[in-house]
Amino acid sequence: MTATRSQPGPFRRRAALVLLLLVAPNFGWAQANAPAVSAPLPHAAQEALNKGIIAAKVPDYLLAIRFFQDARKLAPAAPVILLNLGIAEAKIAGRELRAMAWFGAYLAAAPDAPNAAAVKEQIVMLDVKTQSMVSRLINAVQDAARQNDRRGDLDKVAGLWAKAGDVPAALKIAERQQATYLVGNAHTYVVIAQIQAERGDSPGAHKTLNFIRDAYTKTGALLSVAESQARRGSIADAKIFLASAQTTAHLINDSDGKNRTRTDIANTQARIAGAVANLPNVTRQSDADTKPAILLLVAVSDWLKRLDDTDQNSSCPLNTAPFLNLSGYIKSLPTRPLSGNWADSVRSLPPENPVRIFISHHELADKIITAKNVVDRMLEQQAKR
Repeated sequence: MTATRSQPGPFRRRAALVLLLLVAPNFGWAQANAPAVSAPLPHAAQEALNKGIIAAKVPDYLLAIRFFQDARKLAPAAPVILLNLGIAEAKIAGRELRAMAWFGAYLAAAPDAPNAAAVKEQIVMLDVKTQSMVSRLINAVQDAARQNDRRGDLDKVAGLWAKAGDVPAALKIAERQQATYLVGNAHTYVVIAQIQAERGDSPGAHKTLNFIRDAYTKTGALLSVAESQARRGSIADAKIFLASAQTTAHLINDSDGKNRTRTDIANTQARIAGAVANLPNVTRQSDADTKPAILLLVAVSDWLKRLDDTDQNSSCPLNTAPFLNLSGYIKSLPTRPLSGNWADSVRSLPPENPVRIFISHHELADKIITAKNVVDRMLEQQAKR
């Protein structure tokens, strides 16, 4: 009898199609012959996929991920592999953002898959878990900042809350800061408004700046946001903030303040004009309507670029620490060397020192929030298809 290499038969495929529930009912490990999931895989990729599912049933999710990655090398954009990677990473605490990205890649590859609603439900669950973890982390940063009693630290905490989307928590800090430091303290409000404007919430930014009581300080804050919007290419928003600054400037009573503000307004006008001049001709047309281009189509390759990114300096390096072992990274924070250009006196602080706790936790929180916002924006853009 001549031996032949057999392909996976119906019985074998059915036996391997035992689904393990994740959280939502009817949501589990998928095989290549699952309806509308993908075309048949190359034999070697199918074998690696089968091994990954067996490893997941042990359960050994890290081993399962290794096998799934082996399968991905042979079928880089196969939806069934992307789905199983998402399920496996969702099982590991601290890998929620990576799981969300795998699910995003799956939906980009198979937007009409019959389990698309269940996948989206898992993304929401993972997003909530990540937000909860971020809130706990910011609270730790805030506790350390209060122990340090350094004015700038609480400004940074407010920025974290705003960047994480919890503007009310950020405004509570700004209100206390203004009450503590009295007239002229607007920096916390400016920090919050800058972030709101960057997130596309110009009305919210205006509302935040309205909490500033001093007209001179408020004018300067409006000009600051106007210039930041111009640098981003949001010329229409920049001009709205500039107009608000011009109106507020009329309320300044001090003559010296009025004169300084006139100069500041003129400088801001010039910078906005310069930003318009530097915009590509294709987007300039009517500069009053100019805003940054928004990418509405998110491809599988966009997700894989994030998931394979090992550049620590990028905005969403999901293939680096802390995203591969977030819980372990958090536990190691007290003794982990500080990144950035810190003086030796800061680097040598003991692990329990509030300043060191603040710096290390702030760096981590900012990194996670930045990456989460990137993933969230990609999911939002993908939903607009």
